[in-house]
Amino acid sequence: RSQKVAEISTSDQGEVCWYFTHTREQFRLAGRLTLIGAESEDQPARRALWSSLSDAAKSQFYWPEPRLPLDEENSIAERSLEHVSDSPPVVFLGLYLSVSAVDHLHLRGQPQTRWVSKLDGLGKWMSAPVNP
Repeated sequence: RSQKVAEISTSDQGEVCWYFTHTREQFRLAGRLTLIGAESEDQPARRALWSSLSDAAKSQFYWPEPRLPLDEENSIAERSLEHVSDSPPVVFLGLYLSVSAVDHLHLRGQPQTRWVSKLDGLGKWMSAPVNP
C-alpha cells in the first residue's frame, strides 16, 4: 500500500545501513531487493515475519489506504485491532535484500578505517581498504 512497493518495482536496487554505537562501526549493505508477497513461494518466511510482530504492529496493516484524508469519526487504532489475524493480510510484504556490496566504516581509533567489499561475477567477495 505504500510508495515503497512502486519504487521497488521501478528499481530493485536498495541499501540498508546500521550503526553500532558501542563499537562505533557503520555497515552499509547494498544489493537487489525482492518483495515477498501473498503470491511468493517463500510463504514460511512471510508467515514467520508476521508472527514475530506485536498485535499493535500488525494492526497497522488493516488501516485505511495511506495518504488518503483522515476519517475523524472512525479511530484507526480502535477499528484495526479487532481485525488482526493469525495469517498475514495480502498487503503484508516481506523484503529480502540480496547483498552484493558492503561498506564498513570503523570510527574508533586513529586513523579511522574503512573497507569496501563487493561480490564479483563468480560469487567471490573482493575487499579493499579505502579512505574513510
